[in-house]
Amino acid sequence: MGGRGAQTDSPSGEKKRNGGRLDEALCAYSGARIAELTGLHAKHVINEQGIDGINIEESKNGMSRKVPLHPHLIEQGFLEFVREHGPGPLFFSLSLSRLGILRAPQTRSEKLAEWVRKLGVDDKDVSPNHGWRHRFRTEALQINMRDRFIDYIQGHAPRTEGEKYGHIPLDVTAPWIQMLPRYDVTGVSLRINREVSTVLLQQAVAKELFLKETA
Repeated sequence: MGGRGAQTDSPSGEKKRNGGRLDEALCAYSGARIAELTGLHAKHVINEQGIDGINIEESKNGMSRKVPLHPHLIEQGFLEFVREHGPGPLFFSLSLSRLGILRAPQTRSEKLAEWVRKLGVDDKDVSPNHGWRHRFRTEALQINMRDRFIDYIQGHAPRTEGEKYGHIPLDVTAPWIQMLPRYDVTGVSLRINREVSTVLLQQAVAKELFLKETA
């Protein structure tokens, strides 16, 4: 996602604006529900086997999952944002919330939707946040990502008893996430840059075969 032009803002205002931009980018590149992302704390940003990701502990299906970070999200400064933010929730302030920790992420997601509307996304048929979940699945199918991986990454209910057990490792899903397109957002205009790497595709298939052999 690209910038929206130069703006003059206070440090706190700039931090909130960057948080909103990065939260939207997380929606786009993870396919997660907005309330799952607004509830993230710094401790949920992880690195396993050299791969950066997020650990979503609170999910609608009651199961936690680990999702790799898209390279474009890292390039936009998400990891720096986390480091500078320090411990605690990334996208809301407990000290300023009068609703408590259980309600705060949902309140933040509603505020984020209002912020997106103010940017000019005012089509009532387009959900400001949930639309990214639909876009994620569409783009995932474009690169032939397996349904099992899509469902796991997006936090859908497991289809079989066996799928309820364990995590799919970051190194298995990372090549698929890396093959997803980059989004360049300027104002309300969206440009999608699709460029699938043959090397990444080979890595993704190899990891999938290994997962099947060790299952």
